[in-house]
Amino acid sequence: MPDSNNPNLTSTSPEPEAEQPTKPTSLGCDQPSQPPAHPSPADQLSAELADYQINWKRYRRTLWFAFWLFARILFWEVAMRRLVGDAPISIGRTGRMYKWARQFRKIAIDMGGVMIKLGQFISSRVDLLPPVVIAELASLQDEVPSVPFEQIRQTLV
Repeated sequence: MPDSNNPNLTSTSPEPEAEQPTKPTSLGCDQPSQPPAHPSPADQLSAELADYQINWKRYRRTLWFAFWLFARILFWEVAMRRLVGDAPISIGRTGRMYKWARQFRKIAIDMGGVMIKLGQFISSRVDLLPPVVIAELASLQDEVPSVPFEQIRQTLV
């Protein structure tokens, strides 16, 4: 039905669209496709990640320590507090936290890299942790064993 308000419209059937010229695709070519001269950064990253091997021993050790620490905190601060009350639990809290911080510091030094940085970050958060933990982890700020330069060079190259 024609629109009575539009004097230019004379027909209700749609106009046929003009055909667009199609571009030839490379699917029918006999030449093999060549890789780009310079791979994209995403391709480079993908290639590097394909060669990366996860050190499962380090991974398991880190997860085990985190799990074991979390389990001990739950045991002492939740379960035992409900069983015997807060007073007996608070007596040994400082010693337990010192022991756990010392264990983390030892693991961080053994593992190196990111674990040391995590310990350094944690030791700077005086608003979250007790002074005993801060003092123990503060040794990660300056008492960390150095790495030989040749090892660093091999990692970078």
